[in-house]
Amino acid sequence: MEDEVRNETARDVAESYAPAPQDGFDMYGLIGIILAGLAMFAFAGFYDVDLSSRPLLIVAIAASSGAAALLLCVVRKRRHNNALRTEYEKARL
Repeated sequence: MEDEVRNETARDVAESYAPAPQDGFDMYGLIGIILAGLAMFAFAGFYDVDLSSRPLLIVAIAASSGAAALLLCVVRKRRHNNALRTEYEKARL
């Protein structure tokens, strides 16, 4: 019973300063790719650049932004797990 209370206390405190990501890797990647696409089309519209003649550039930007979004998800999960572990140990004392 005491272990359950420690778990709940640690989770509540850790959520206050290092919340766990609510979505999975697929959602992070999809949002990253969509945001990169919107930014590319805004850039192309503002500077009057024809992006259809540069498909490799589009793929490279989309892939790198998707990878960056996945990295963000990994970092946030790791930060949450470290905070949870730290708060669990503090609650023991």
